[in-house]
Order: sequence, then C-alpha cells, then structure tokens
Amino acid sequence: MKRSRLLLWSVAGITALFGAFAVSVIASSIGAQLPDNWGFRGHTLLAGIAFTIPGAIVAAKRPEHRIGWLLLLGGATTTASGAMQEYATFAFVLRPGSFPAATAVAWIGAWFWLVFFGTLLFLLLVFPDGRLPSSRWRPLAWVAAAAIGAAMVVFALRPGPLENFAGLDNPMAASGAFEEARRSGEGVIIGPGLVALLVACASAPVVRWRRASTEQRQQLKWFATAAALCAFAFAFMIGSGISKLGQVAMVVSFTTVPIAVGVAVLRYRLYQIDTIINRTLVYGALTAILAGSFVAGQKLMERLFQATTGASSDIATIVVLFVIASAFAPLRTRIQAAVDRRFRPASQYPRSSGSAGVPEGIADSLRTLARLREEGVITEGDFERKKKELLARI
Repeated sequence: MKRSRLLLWSVAGITALFGAFAVSVIASSIGAQLPDNWGFRGHTLLAGIAFTIPGAIVAAKRPEHRIGWLLLLGGATTTASGAMQEYATFAFVLRPGSFPAATAVAWIGAWFWLVFFGTLLFLLLVFPDGRLPSSRWRPLAWVAAAAIGAAMVVFALRPGPLENFAGLDNPMAASGAFEEARRSGEGVIIGPGLVALLVACASAPVVRWRRASTEQRQQLKWFATAAALCAFAFAFMIGSGISKLGQVAMVVSFTTVPIAVGVAVLRYRLYQIDTIINRTLVYGALTAILAGSFVAGQKLMERLFQATTGASSDIATIVVLFVIASAFAPLRTRIQAAVDRRFRPASQYPRSSGSAGVPEGIADSLRTLARLREEGVITEGDFERKKKELLARI
C-alpha cells in the first residue's frame, strides 16, 4: 500500500511539473505567432488533466486496479508531450537558443505521444475490471505493444518536419537502405494499421457486453456514452472540413472518456446513466441533423437567390434559420420516439426477480457484497451498511 501511494504521488507530481512548465511557457507567450498545428495550444494539457485526476482517484481508492494506473500513465505521457512541444517552441521560435538540447527534446516529442495512444488501446482491452476478456486476447495485446513500438521507430526516423513541430526537420532521419525499409513499414503501420488495431481493441468492450453481469453492463454504458460523444464530435470535425471549431469539439469530447471511466469504476450507481445515454443520443443526433441541414439549406438558398436576383442576400440565412426553428420540435419528437423504441431506461423495464423477490440488479450486488465479505475485502459493518442501502431501494 505504501509503495503504491509513493508511486501514485510520484507520477502525479512529475505530471504536475510538466504541466506547470508548459502553462508558464504558454502564459508568457500568449500572443506570439506560431506555426499552425492540429487542435489548439495547450490541448494536450487539457487531456492530461482529464486523465490524471480520475486516474489518481481510482489508483488511490483501488490501488490493485490497473485502470487507475493506465489513466495516470495516459495523463503523464500526454502532459509530457505537450511540455516537450512548448519547450521546443520557446527554444526555436520565441527565444532562439534559450534552452539547451532543444533539438533532442523536439525529436523525442515527435514520437513520444504514441505512448499515450498505446495506453488508450490497453484501456479498451482491460476496461472495466483491469483484465483481458480472456487468455485468447493476449496475442492482440502483444501485437498492440509491438505495433506501438514500431510506430515510434517510424516517427522517430521519418524524414522531413518533425511531428507537431512544422518548423524543424528531423535530425535523426533515416537514409539509404534503412530509409527504404522504414518507408515500407510506414505504409503498413501508420494509418490503416493503427486504425485496424484501434478497431480490434475496441471490439473488446463489445465482447464483454454479451456476457457481462448487470454491474459490468452499467460500467460499460458509461464508456459507451463517452465514445458516442467522441463519435459525434469526430463527425462534426470531418463535416466542418477539420476546422478549428471541430478540432476543439474533438478535444473537449475526448476528455469525457477518462471521466466516464473513473465514474464507472468507482461510483456509477449514483447516476442515471440510462437517462444520460438517452439524452446523448437524442440531442447528439438532433444537433448533427440540424447543423447539416443548415449548411446545405444555406448553400441552396444562396444559389436560388443568385439565380433569380443575380446577387447574394442575407435573407437566405434568415429563411433557413426560420425553417430549422420550425422543424426543431417535431424533429426532436420523432428522434426521441425512435430512440425510445431502441433504447429504454432501465426504470422502464419490468423487474425480474432475484432471490426472494429482490430485483435482479440488487440481488447481483448483494451476492457481490457477500463474496467480498467472505474474502475479507470489506468488514462486517461495511457489509451491513451497504446491504441496508441496497434493500432501501426496493
């Protein structure tokens, strides 16, 4: 226990130091003209905070659970990547020559972010209990680790500008026969290879759902909700031509993943996850449809006005907004009805009886509590208190 807490505070402290350094650099050069990169300046720090805080809470409360440590690792690596980028930015753009070994730091930052991607893959594989679904998934875990290592080599030796730092060429670029081998590997590993690996790892929660207990299904619903938000944000980003607004939406939605994981592992029973999923599906789909209709309708009306009057007019936008406002209520009603047919909150399902007429979900929880008491994980007093809380819900 003492070792785990020491490791916890060490990782959290190092992450905080990286974050403090990056924030200080950003604050001292907030108005500087910098090379354009994906997202916004400091988005890695936002992701680092989102992963570190839930990870620290889970690791502190349940140090034996791998999920907390994976979240902590994800927060530390993405924060370190952001700090490296700010280090190189300050040393090459803001105050040239101010920091030592800036080229080496920029080079490490060009491939180090892949460690964070690796933690996401393993998070998909072991959520929610911290273990693989079965021993048959071990080869995929080894393939994921090997692929991340190979991708790091590819990015480390790729010629041209460094990843996430367009103003500096790679000082370690491969050449000759080694470059030919690297280029051949890049075609397989980068892009389609990593996407295929992500899809394969993402199938683990789907497989778990089919044989999960009531408790695990509630946990998986939290994860699925965050994934749905990311999917909506990704669709919006692609539909907007990968605009800055779309990139910001993608970053913000992505921060919900570690939060959902932390809640699922620790206190998922306190929240109405079924209601949250229902509202997410309804208003996410409604937003996507209305946004697409507005863009398409505005273009169509502008062309009609130009064809009839020979000039553009703001009336086209007003007409489209009026039509969309009129369609909001009936469209929401139709989407809500469609979602309700496919997805009903748990409170609307008929209760199936467990032992002695106890609802199945509460019966499962009582059996879990009894097993934990027998194994010595919780005390007799904790068991009696939790049992009273569960029985009070009937």
